[in-house]
Amino acid sequence: MTKHQVTCSLVTASNTKQSFVWHDHLGAFESEWHQHPKGQLMYAEKGCIHVDIEGRKLLLPGWYCAWVPAATHHKVWSNHTDVYIRTLYFGNELTAHKVFEEPCVFPASPLLKEMIAYTAKWHKLLTHDDEEHNFLRALQSILPAEMAKSAPVCLPTTADDKLAPVLDHIQQNLHERLGLEDMTRQFGYSSRTLTRAFQHHLGMPFSTYTKIARAMKAMECIEQGARNVSELAHSVGYESVSTFSNNFLEICGKRPLEFISMRRALQSN
Repeated sequence: MTKHQVTCSLVTASNTKQSFVWHDHLGAFESEWHQHPKGQLMYAEKGCIHVDIEGRKLLLPGWYCAWVPAATHHKVWSNHTDVYIRTLYFGNELTAHKVFEEPCVFPASPLLKEMIAYTAKWHKLLTHDDEEHNFLRALQSILPAEMAKSAPVCLPTTADDKLAPVLDHIQQNLHERLGLEDMTRQFGYSSRTLTRAFQHHLGMPFSTYTKIARAMKAMECIEQGARNVSELAHSVGYESVSTFSNNFLEICGKRPLEFISMRRALQSN
């Protein structure tokens, strides 16, 4: 799939206000690796958006927000052909709360969704506007409570030459059986060494990594139109639908059928 290039660094460079708004219908896209002096709130109104940060990968489904702290080196991309992203940039005076120091993904409440949508009236506005400034300040004030509902739909990454190919293989083969012993035979690890590598480089065991990776892939499949929970479970490597549903609930906070129903409701509006 061909993605068009989006130069995000130009977005922040072109607007000198402390806080501002940028919304766009992007389709499949990819940004450069970049950073900026502002905190960034992203909301994916349509499509699934990936946010790569040094050390981790975040998935932003169509009903979630992501927070990227100021001065964080990151890259944003999507394979979805109908992506609509709403982005708010906040200056340092609005992001002093400790919660804004770490990136996170969290479900957007109905109130937050409406507030984010309302900011479209200031899209790409370069001059100061009192109403915009006051509204963004009010929106920022509710973010700590919203971010407290963060979901672990993110995966750690590593630059380790030996472990990185294992992670790439897992990502490309989530529909297959992916046991620890299978990985040891294929990549020449002992079970003990591979177990230690996951814990040392990623801070989690192999089983947790694959569970989160499968849940994130399932969320992306739902956003792309999957409607059958049984087929969805099998497409991400589960033989048991109930185990898949329970693991998905643990990672995403809702069962897959709830997400499918939410997406159907959004499409009918």
